[in-house]
Amino acid sequence: RDGDGTAPLEWSRLGFAQRVALPVPEPIVADLESVWFGRPTVVMSRLPGRPDLTPKDVDSWVGALAQALAELHETPLDGAEGAVTLPPRFETWRAPAGEHDPLTAAALGAVTARLPSRTSERVLTHGDFHPGNVLWHRGRISGVVDWSAARLDTRWYDLAYCRASVCVLLGPDIADRLADAYSGIVGGTSDELAVYDLMCVFSSRHYLAESLAADREQGHVPNYQLSLAHLDEHVRRSLRRLDG
Repeated sequence: RDGDGTAPLEWSRLGFAQRVALPVPEPIVADLESVWFGRPTVVMSRLPGRPDLTPKDVDSWVGALAQALAELHETPLDGAEGAVTLPPRFETWRAPAGEHDPLTAAALGAVTARLPSRTSERVLTHGDFHPGNVLWHRGRISGVVDWSAARLDTRWYDLAYCRASVCVLLGPDIADRLADAYSGIVGGTSDELAVYDLMCVFSSRHYLAESLAADREQGHVPNYQLSLAHLDEHVRRSLRRLDG
């Protein structure tokens, strides 16, 4: 789109993502000077499958998402440079401006108080890992797309970002099952997850109408008020984890 600067980011990060064990589109050619169509263009290979936002077997769906995320985070990092080495998100995060309700204010206070001490290991993160960017074919994950936000960062951000999206779609209980499944695969969890959960909820709330419209196109029947209620409960649970 006009004004969208993600084409060069997609191109460079998609190239780095070729080392990921999961199926990833192959970058073929790019016109970053807008010669072909009057705007930047990236050509990549097509993967089979489509997103599944209404899983029939939720346990298998959650387990597959957790496994895919864990495999992504095991990607070798040798030779990483350019866009994937941008500063981790906690270094550039800023609290949303404006008036806030008591629950949001409590969440902002918790993030602000705890974020400066985040020093997690770095892994390759997708940066936009949610069910809409995961393709399925014949009951299995067939690919992960949209790599323009990938960078070296903490694994807990990627998990929190996906949890916020799952919470919007299916509620906080399913989001918690995703965290349990992922932690079981990698052998533990971190109190950082609750902090990043709160960070990602702010983004989810801000773009909720837009994301629900995209979900509708992919087969999900949105309910704006229910999704907001799910996110609020997600915030309450995250605050309780931090207080505990």
